[in-house]
Amino acid sequence: MKKKSVFVIVIIFFIFFCHSSFAGTQEQDFIYLKNGDVIKGEIIKLNTNNVIVKTDTGIKTFNFKDVYTISKDKINKSSYELIKAKNGKVKNDFTNLVQMHTWAIGPEISHIKYKEPGLMEQKGFMYGLNSFYAYHNNFMLKTDIRYSHGEVDYKSNGTGKQNNIDDYIFEVRGLAGYDFKLSCKEFITPYIGVGYRYLNDDSSGKQTSTGHWGYERESFYYYIPIGFEAFRRLNGRWSVTVKLEYDYFFDGEQKSRLSDIDSGFNNIKNDQDDGYGIRGSIKILYDYSYVKISFEPFVNYWSIDESNLETLFRDGVPIGYDLYEPDNRSTKIGIRVIFEY
Repeated sequence: MKKKSVFVIVIIFFIFFCHSSFAGTQEQDFIYLKNGDVIKGEIIKLNTNNVIVKTDTGIKTFNFKDVYTISKDKINKSSYELIKAKNGKVKNDFTNLVQMHTWAIGPEISHIKYKEPGLMEQKGFMYGLNSFYAYHNNFMLKTDIRYSHGEVDYKSNGTGKQNNIDDYIFEVRGLAGYDFKLSCKEFITPYIGVGYRYLNDDSSGKQTSTGHWGYERESFYYYIPIGFEAFRRLNGRWSVTVKLEYDYFFDGEQKSRLSDIDSGFNNIKNDQDDGYGIRGSIKILYDYSYVKISFEPFVNYWSIDESNLETLFRDGVPIGYDLYEPDNRSTKIGIRVIFEY
């Protein structure tokens, strides 16, 4: 009986010793998060909702959607890049700062003010939709499509006032650039491209407060955007992107449909060759993993110089007026909400 008791005690001690030894040498895992952080510790719970890890500093819990991969061995930087490149969902970048393919769409609201100094001004609110596709793989390719519509109020010292004039703007752009990594949390992308902007201002069939009839005006802008985007990841899932751009205006045309006033008048086409634009924005983005939502205050400014002269005809006969499009300034300030996938 005594030998039996000693045997049991020895077995219990052996089991306890083995368990203690195992616990003391338990392999630790390396948990790689999508924001670029690497956590070292023992996984004590793992399911499709949470990952609970025992680290040297205590117990930590992570959302399973935030975990990129888990490894028993530490993955070196080049291997991590290779894994993600093969995955095809994110850029070949250790910190996973930007997706390789991004599709985005969202609404905007803005206030626009158009002014021909000393002659007239228009202003009002516009509502629109933005969409873009961006490709990042060290170099960047991007295409933007934007549309906005609203009503503006007209005021002139010479021709009176007119409210609720229909306006809409359509713009499409193509950009190309390169991503320069500044740190594990930030990069900057200088770019250049080509852009087209169309504006339609239609007051045909309406009279001003002084009895002058309105007409439809169309603006065509062709320009080269030159700018940069500076990205920085903040704490958690937040990030911020600052955009600044100069638009080199190299060609444009203004169509004034004066036949809306009198069917005998010809429609005037004025060429414009000089001008520039400036635009900037600050985008605050939150990453939900399955979708990213951003809020982006922005400002767009255009300064276009005076056009060439065109002769006004009535029933095919020149009536002695040479018409031109005055130099003008346009400022659009607003905010857009973008959903990125």
